[in-house]
Amino acid sequence: MDKYADEVRYRPRPVIALVGMPDVQATLVSHLSTEDPSRFASPPHHTSSSSFSSARPPPSSGCRSSSTPSPADVATSSPSESASCTADELSTRPEGDVALPVREDTASSLSDGCEGTRARFQMTRFSYGGNTPRRKDKRTTYEGYTPAGMLKLSWLHRHVTSFPSVLTVFISWEDEVENWQNKEIETLAFIDQARQIILTKNIRLLVVLVVNDIDDIKPAIREQKVHNVAKHCNLSERNFVFFSRKTPKDCTVNVEKHLMELASQYYMEEAKRLKKQKDLISKRSQPQLLVRLYFKIGFLYEFCTGFTLAIKYYRTAYVYLREVLRERRTYAQLIEVKAVADMLNFKICKLLLTENGIQEACTQFQKHVNTWQDMIGTPHREYEHWDWLSSQFEVFGDLMACANPASPNATPGVLHAGYYYQAAASYTQERRKQAKRIYDEMSRVQTYSKILLECKKNGSSTAFLQPSDVYFGQRTVRSPVEVEHPLEDVQDQLPIAGNEMADHARVLSLEIQYDYSQRVIRLLEQTFVQYSPSKDTDLYVALEKSEKNTRLLLYVLSQIADEHFRSARHDIAQRHYKRIESTYIAEQWYSLSCAILNKLMECAIQLKHTAEYVWTCVRALEPGVTTSATQRRKHQEMIASVLSPLRNQSGLPTLEENVVVQLHAPLLEIGARFSESTVAAGREVTLLVRMVSHFPLAMRFSDLVIEFNDTSYNVNLSDGKPFVCLPFEEVSSESVDDESSMLLLPDIAKVYRKTFTCKAKGTLTVTSLLTRIGAYSAGITLLLPTISADLVAEDGVLEPETVPETTKFVARPTLRILDREPTVELEVQHTPPALVNEQYHLQVTIKNGPENLLDCSLLLDVQNFPAEKVFFSEVGESGECTTVEKLIQVGALKANEVKKLDLFSRCRYISPDRILLFSLLYKTDAFETRAVHSVASPVCEPLECEWTAFSTKFQAIATQSGSIRCNDPFLLRLQVKCKTASPIGLLSSEFQVDDEKRCEVISSTVKRLDDGSFTDVLETVHMGDTYTFWFKLKPLQVGESLNMGVVNIRWRRADGELTFTPEVNSTFPVPPILVTSSPFLVSVITPSEGSVGCMLSLEIHIQNLSYMLEDLSVLVKENDSFVFAGVKRASFKVCPAEEYVLRYNLLPISAGQVRFPKFIVKSKRYGNDIVDPKQPDSIWIRPAHQRLSSCQTVRTVGV
Repeated sequence: MDKYADEVRYRPRPVIALVGMPDVQATLVSHLSTEDPSRFASPPHHTSSSSFSSARPPPSSGCRSSSTPSPADVATSSPSESASCTADELSTRPEGDVALPVREDTASSLSDGCEGTRARFQMTRFSYGGNTPRRKDKRTTYEGYTPAGMLKLSWLHRHVTSFPSVLTVFISWEDEVENWQNKEIETLAFIDQARQIILTKNIRLLVVLVVNDIDDIKPAIREQKVHNVAKHCNLSERNFVFFSRKTPKDCTVNVEKHLMELASQYYMEEAKRLKKQKDLISKRSQPQLLVRLYFKIGFLYEFCTGFTLAIKYYRTAYVYLREVLRERRTYAQLIEVKAVADMLNFKICKLLLTENGIQEACTQFQKHVNTWQDMIGTPHREYEHWDWLSSQFEVFGDLMACANPASPNATPGVLHAGYYYQAAASYTQERRKQAKRIYDEMSRVQTYSKILLECKKNGSSTAFLQPSDVYFGQRTVRSPVEVEHPLEDVQDQLPIAGNEMADHARVLSLEIQYDYSQRVIRLLEQTFVQYSPSKDTDLYVALEKSEKNTRLLLYVLSQIADEHFRSARHDIAQRHYKRIESTYIAEQWYSLSCAILNKLMECAIQLKHTAEYVWTCVRALEPGVTTSATQRRKHQEMIASVLSPLRNQSGLPTLEENVVVQLHAPLLEIGARFSESTVAAGREVTLLVRMVSHFPLAMRFSDLVIEFNDTSYNVNLSDGKPFVCLPFEEVSSESVDDESSMLLLPDIAKVYRKTFTCKAKGTLTVTSLLTRIGAYSAGITLLLPTISADLVAEDGVLEPETVPETTKFVARPTLRILDREPTVELEVQHTPPALVNEQYHLQVTIKNGPENLLDCSLLLDVQNFPAEKVFFSEVGESGECTTVEKLIQVGALKANEVKKLDLFSRCRYISPDRILLFSLLYKTDAFETRAVHSVASPVCEPLECEWTAFSTKFQAIATQSGSIRCNDPFLLRLQVKCKTASPIGLLSSEFQVDDEKRCEVISSTVKRLDDGSFTDVLETVHMGDTYTFWFKLKPLQVGESLNMGVVNIRWRRADGELTFTPEVNSTFPVPPILVTSSPFLVSVITPSEGSVGCMLSLEIHIQNLSYMLEDLSVLVKENDSFVFAGVKRASFKVCPAEEYVLRYNLLPISAGQVRFPKFIVKSKRYGNDIVDPKQPDSIWIRPAHQRLSSCQTVRTVGV
């Protein structure tokens, strides 16, 4: 978009004239708002698309005079860009902001804006004494009027810089009561003078009344003065606004609001005035005037809020452009029409994008291109048409890049800016093609050839190419020659001789000298950046960061490389081609890679880079890259030529450095195999290497280098003969049959053997294979791909001879080297299985061989089980087990010496497949090795426990049933069952209460001696035997899952061979128990004894301990021992924390031990009898002659 001036990218502004009080003007303007100009700024790395354009003066930052602009101020551009000759004013989009032409001293204070922002107001100079802009009288009729052009540059310039929409008058309005009459007269005279200036120009007037502090003036006085002045001047009170020096920022907002309102009224009225003239113009004979009229209306509507009407009238003007070319016209008029179409399309698209109408803008641009792409004009200037099309796509691409930056996941298409940049590059290439075609045709004509040679020798003047300073899109010198209609197929190939011929020859000579590649590369780079998700300007960095559109980016990069190659920048092209080729090879796109490699060869030839040429030829020889057998033979012959100074006929210097090539496709098929998969240290092993050459000719390699992970094993195979490259028919059979010969025939396998001695234990792997062609300092090093195995028969035995093609080969590039064969034997005696938490006895016997061992250490390890969860120990002199490290120092051993070690292993977890490893590390005078012995030592649980809870009456109860009550004793049984084949001696058991003391142990069945210690052995249990422990517990807390404690049982093996067998302590936690509280407290008060015929009193006290209202019922069952008096059956409610009393009278009628009547009290919620059945159910009754004791016994039972 650089061909347009700043007014194109930035929003144009209405013109406001300021008069009076320069200091207040400066204060006002300094507080006006600014706008961000980056909305439609040009993308980075974007330069003008003109091939030969005159210099354009930068926009003036100072103030402009209100007079008519000079022609030098009008922007010009090259006619070779056809429609790109857009003036600053015509490419400006007006909007509803404010631009202020102010005094010269005020303009300087506003030009110091901060970088990155743009003042929303344009400054110019205006005074009463100067020449005010004069409005041109409109025509009353357009009959017979033929305009010389469509759009006048002066009209747009005047409305942007000269014609103010609002005249703002600043008047000091101090509260001076004494001199107010004189002040009022001066004010009225000043305002009348301003009204006389704008009386015939429809300019709006705004009077700014300046005060020190607006709050000092009473509102009533202020309104009265304004009313009097407005009435005298025949103005509305809305034309007056106050400006306070004390609060300038707040007042500026109010002033700006009034300016915007008045400016909008001005431009709306101007547009309506122009609309009245459209009926005076003939649509058929005067389409140029309609284009001019509708453009002016749309431009004026842009100053107002919203762009709907502006877009409407711009589109109407665009439609009438086709009517201009309905009749036969000149080529100059075609240029003018296309220039106006370019400008109108730019404004429409930019306004649509501003309103976020991206799809509509793309549709408008597509219609624009479809309308004008076939209007080429004269054939000998066809290149100008393609340049015009390229400019259209480039400008629209800039608009899309600024208004619609694509997201990283966006799919390339017509809504993507990269599409338009790429199309612009394609049209520029077409422009180059047509320009060279026309130049070649004209060079064959003698008259033209002389002019072209003269222009090429002496240069050409471009003065005749300057655009007109009167009408937009016209050139200073126009050709009077009539040409065919642009929509028809023109057959003329050359222009008419004369002045036009000389001018065209000068234009064409300049066109041929234009650097098309530079423009194409810039457009393609913009395409690359837009398609890249990272938007990085570094092409390689952007390509590395790209996860999508990789193929598209590579294609664009190849187009950039092609343009660099065309412009003879072969070094840059070579760098791009190599980057593309690396990706193509990695993705196995061999057909695409072949074309890139051919370009790389041409670049290397042009640059005389022998190493790069050799590298490219080797890559091109890989199978699948180049399909032509003749071409592959030629590449190999060229490699042989540059490697041999005496036979070098390639035209390139002889290779003088080493070239390293990483092969991807199997140009050399190679595999490595060890004769054995495992071998002990100190023994020999054979490495077999099979090579198959897929070179088109026979090739003798210099050497074959085999590299291992241990560099001390590296091997270099060579036959010591010079490099040679021969056709198949020139190779003698004797040289091929040689076992060590490095001469390989095409597609025939050969195997080489290398035997060496293994050194130390480890894994030996062939890491890389490389072969060289030619000398080490001046040759080719081929880095072979990863070794891969072919499917082969398992019993294939390879000999160091030429292997037939039908024989398969197993690649086995890894060798496992074991320790030297040990001379020491290890034996481990133990009694499996090991038990959890047991000190498991292991007796290790070391039997030495015939050699003396200098330093021995026993390494203990575990398999199939975490090693950190296994602990080893040994028995000390005191008989206690002492923990040892897993590496035990044994010391030196003499020849045939036997040594025994008693060790213990302790494991806390079950492991059915645990394996213990015993490694004896030892040294001799000659070597260092180890002896390894492993034993299976599974770990199992020795005892299995079963818990059961009982009531005190030995009734089984569930621990989670809620039958266990707080403070109510219960019984707990622990049954221990032996699960191992080894007998176990139970030593003692102990119930350990938890730290929170949730229960109390009342009694247990654990046996103790008189001194309080436990017995030595409670019982010896064998596999399947069960031993029972009883505990009587009393819960002390209430809870759902209470942990009462654990039971610790001490035991040891009963069949141990050692005199000292370590004891083991096994812990069995008590299962969680639900303990509930008694919801009721029942107290039964009865006499201790009675007498026949004497009345007895019985009371039942029921207290509700819960937090809920309880429903209870009572039922009394009588018997023959008492006469009953009281409630026999009843229901009642007991509130929380309250007590309810049931009273009964009993008359004994028989003596002796008699039973009470049965009292049953049930809860509706719990459903059981809340009276404890353990209460006494009988009483002693004396005969009638004995007196009754007055004492009573109170029994309280809690349920």
